[in-house]
Amino acid sequence: MPTVFRLDLGWQKTFKSYRAEHSVNVGICNVTNHFNPFMLYFDAITESWKEIALLPILPNFSWRVTF
Repeated sequence: MPTVFRLDLGWQKTFKSYRAEHSVNVGICNVTNHFNPFMLYFDAITESWKEIALLPILPNFSWRVTF
């Protein structure tokens, strides 16, 4: 397998309201959009190894409310 390089960035902010605590998370997985192979397979037709990657650049967001 080739070398994998992935950079993830994230930010979190927590604040309180009258009855609850809120936590907001924002992030980006694989910021560099580097092709990271997840699996290798041999293609018998072309007689070569092929790579499959799963995660391109991927934003994420979450909001958690705790009572």
